[in-house]
Amino acid sequence: MDKLPPEDKGGAEIVCLNLAREYQKQGNEVGVITTTRKKESQGNSLDRGVKVHRIYSNYHNRWQPYVSLYNPWVVARVRKILAKEKPDIVHAHVVHKHLSYYSLKIVKEMDIPLVITLHDCLSICYKKFTCFYDIKDLDNSPNINYKVKSLKCWWCQKLRYFPLRNLFVRRFLNTYPDKVITVSQELKKLVEANGIKVSDTIHNGVDADNFKIDDQEIENFKKLFSLSGKKIVLCAGRLNETKGCNQLLAAMRRVGQNLTDVVLLLLAKKDEYSESLVKRAAESGVKIILTGWLNGKDLIAAYHAADLVVTPSICFDTFGMVNIEAMASEKPAITSCFGGGKEIVIDNQSGYIVNPFDVNIFTKRLKALLTDADKAKEMGECGRKIVQEKFLLEYSAQKYLNLFKELTS
Repeated sequence: MDKLPPEDKGGAEIVCLNLAREYQKQGNEVGVITTTRKKESQGNSLDRGVKVHRIYSNYHNRWQPYVSLYNPWVVARVRKILAKEKPDIVHAHVVHKHLSYYSLKIVKEMDIPLVITLHDCLSICYKKFTCFYDIKDLDNSPNINYKVKSLKCWWCQKLRYFPLRNLFVRRFLNTYPDKVITVSQELKKLVEANGIKVSDTIHNGVDADNFKIDDQEIENFKKLFSLSGKKIVLCAGRLNETKGCNQLLAAMRRVGQNLTDVVLLLLAKKDEYSESLVKRAAESGVKIILTGWLNGKDLIAAYHAADLVVTPSICFDTFGMVNIEAMASEKPAITSCFGGGKEIVIDNQSGYIVNPFDVNIFTKRLKALLTDADKAKEMGECGRKIVQEKFLLEYSAQKYLNLFKELTS
């Protein structure tokens, strides 16, 4: 795994670490190889009994198309760690920036069974994948073409475009892993459309019990951020244009014309983009509270404080852990039709599937849940039930463990 918390708190990174802990919990000895951008952080450590090997790797992003294939500063260390630890199996996750795809070849050269889980579209596009749909098609199931076009890539990536990169990635993934797993069926469609063979899909999961919290802690959170008495729309994650921020602001502006007590709660890093978003929102009359990154009880309290949760991405959003976390907190979710969110949220049952470009429908769905508390409660309860039936961490971990047993027996 390229990165791990606390250095990075992305969805794939948290999923990887949670799986490692669950494997350990079920009686397996687990070690994780990752990288760090800080020289002082390199070396070995323990995370709740899981051995973590951190390798220093830091380079300018302009070299990613090349270094993602072979990182000379890292592969020798990967080989050395594997030779020392002698694992029965390797479960690879995100390797396309620092660990590099060449690390997969090392595993197979050492005759170790290898499973890789793809969490995103970076195996076929090393930017946010936004060129697979027509923005004028406002349907909830828009016409989609997942095949990557070289001319579009060149126009998008300019001098960073390396035309042979996807060919090499495809060869690595089709040659060295024993099994290639995707975290959503939609991601499976995407990578298969670009020549990568996929064995199966295993959805991510959460520990639903972790999303329980006392009412007093929720009230304390509301007081801390001046949210008492407000209708709260929650949006979480790394903010940028491809996350549908402009579409969300447009819909919230319309919602605010009829509902004056609505607040957009952003659980996101305080940076130049998020600060500019807050400024733009204020100018258009949308009330925003920017909390910065939250974790632990603060994160859980934020979900429970909200009336609904939105993930309005206009890029390919592979899975959407925010949707599962919202549903585990008994909150309705409004998610984008672009990506794997529609495999989690059941339209009109646990929330809504929307095309974020259709601001009229997006606004209508927001209003429906903000003005009908009974409907929102019913959808939230449905979502919690779906998580308990399909999206628990122990379920996904057991599926992987069964696969590991098959490959090592």
